[in-house]
Amino acid sequence: MSWGIGAAPGTWGELIQGVDRRGRHQLVSLPSRDGSRALVRLLPRRRGSPPVLAAPPWRRAAAAVALLLDELGLGDVQARLSVHSALPRGLGRASSSADLLAALSATCRALRRPLRPAALCALACRIEPTNPTILPGWSLYRQRRGEHLGSARPLPLTLRPLPGSRAVDTRAWHREAPPWTTPQLRAHARSLALLERGIALRDPRRIAAAATRSALLTAERRGRSEVPRALELARERGALGLALSHSGSYMVAIFPPGVPRERRSLPL
Repeated sequence: MSWGIGAAPGTWGELIQGVDRRGRHQLVSLPSRDGSRALVRLLPRRRGSPPVLAAPPWRRAAAAVALLLDELGLGDVQARLSVHSALPRGLGRASSSADLLAALSATCRALRRPLRPAALCALACRIEPTNPTILPGWSLYRQRRGEHLGSARPLPLTLRPLPGSRAVDTRAWHREAPPWTTPQLRAHARSLALLERGIALRDPRRIAAAATRSALLTAERRGRSEVPRALELARERGALGLALSHSGSYMVAIFPPGVPRERRSLPL
């Protein structure tokens, strides 16, 4: 028997989210320190037994591990998987992505066959749209295709959660997404260009402005009327803007680095 432990962070939300002019989904996530840890034990697989044994809450992580074993041609191996997560479920903080990536990482460690983070993200995307939380830095990523388009060194922004979060069914959220209009596509492209400029200049104001534009666009598309009000109150307390989770269910205020705690007193 061999075993391995893996970990993956969740997110605070997205700096940018939307689709490009060809309709391909893309985002840049804000990784958090909270995440998921997984333990995998590998045993010989008995005839007729499943490739992965895991409790029902981790069935998608188990599916990712089964896919990895199949890709490696290890039909004679059974994985016993357990996962622990410090992330809230269903709030758009990439708890499911963290579970999948932690489970895949643990399996690779147990097999003594390391795979690059981009390869693990691509595998996870074959199970469900995945935030690329294990990629270094801020990464532009096509979360439905598993395509890594590039990364940048992050700025040490200060993030504070805002009230108003609500649980969502992320799979239903993806299924029920309204179509993108031409003005919305253009707005997303402008936000992405502003983000890229802000990162190049190491300018937290431009970065926060890009995230805020993207958040307001998502709120408009999803009917999240509380987002503009939360932005107004956050700015009253010195925030540069806000970021929204990919499902529009979690908000964080963005403050510049080094802001004293008393100037960013939240909740609002």
